[in-house]
Amino acid sequence: MGVRVRLVSEEEVARVRTLGAELGVDSPVMDGRLRFVDGRCVFLDSAGCRLHARFGAASKPAICRQYPLVLVDTGAERRVGIDPGCYSAWATRSAAPPQIDGALGHDAPLDAAAARQEAQVGAILGAPGVTVAGALAALLGGEGAASAELPPGFAGRWIRRLHAADLGALLARPETGDAVRLALAPMVDTLARLDPAAPPGWPVLAPEEDAWAVEVAARMVALRLCASFPFVPGVALLALGGAVAVAWADPRPASFGRGLAAWARAMRAPIWWQAVVPGPEALRELVGR
Repeated sequence: MGVRVRLVSEEEVARVRTLGAELGVDSPVMDGRLRFVDGRCVFLDSAGCRLHARFGAASKPAICRQYPLVLVDTGAERRVGIDPGCYSAWATRSAAPPQIDGALGHDAPLDAAAARQEAQVGAILGAPGVTVAGALAALLGGEGAASAELPPGFAGRWIRRLHAADLGALLARPETGDAVRLALAPMVDTLARLDPAAPPGWPVLAPEEDAWAVEVAARMVALRLCASFPFVPGVALLALGGAVAVAWADPRPASFGRGLAAWARAMRAPIWWQAVVPGPEALRELVGR
């Protein structure tokens, strides 16, 4: 469940195949993207990128060289930001996105209905002083952007939904990848012990981490990083719910930052969000309707 890297030209495909052969990597390209093995790029090992280590940074595909910078073209505008699925994004959250000449983006067009939903969600997540709890309340139709308490009943419903999703089984799948598996294991272990009828209290996050969780949700929406999910407010709901679950496990900044980054990676994979919210009925259950 890492970031799938698209190769941008036939020349790049040929170069990656040639370098891959020198490294003993068979078929490094699949469907125009770097092949994944056990949830990570075929060129990654425990020490990092093998292309970078052997041939230097310039040998890597263009999108790898610019990561974690993400550019997206919605059809109406071109957006730029840092992928919140980057494991160091939480530590550099105050830095402006770098300017990279010739940076490459992806197309993720918005239809009129999705654009309206996105504007509404953006207003919620961008409200002054908004908190995780307040944003969740607004997404569920309530009020109170700066609320300190989760919406009534949400914690229990969220725990039930995550229990039903069987996240432990998802983590055990080879395509999940070691980094996501290790970062989310404490959350999954904690959830297994939680009782929906007696959920943990809230808040548990320091203000800076709470604000970062809201920012992660905003970036997931604005950068269209979960574009396969059919309901824009649901992307924000999943991101904020993930922040709640990760914080219940360990709210300390470094652990929370890494866990939330892993959640931001996992939730964009259809196998993950389809397990958490498999259909409209599950979504209605989650929002209490």
